[in-house]
Amino acid sequence: TLSGWVRVHPGPENVAAALAGNPRWVTDHEALAAAFSTAGDFAAAAAEHAKLAEARPELSEPAFDAAAAAALAGDEAAALRWAREAARRPDARPELVQAAREAGLLPR
Repeated sequence: TLSGWVRVHPGPENVAAALAGNPRWVTDHEALAAAFSTAGDFAAAAAEHAKLAEARPELSEPAFDAAAAAALAGDEAAALRWAREAARRPDARPELVQAAREAGLLPR
């Protein structure tokens, strides 16, 4: 049976609509990001972490994960952008903020 399956549509994902329509969206995408990382597809993992960071703007961890995956994928611009974003989030650990400042990602 296909009951409980979530229909997948091609193209960019509307995160707000997906969150509203699928209570498992966050855990599903965390699992996808982990699977892509385990498989060594860091670009796909970065894309999943970026969706999670968009969905959870109050948390620094998804943005930091997006930065790490982007760096492993060789996308330096995205890695820097997400590292900067992670350091700006309200729950960012002080050592993360300090490291971002020292790297020139945030004003001193």
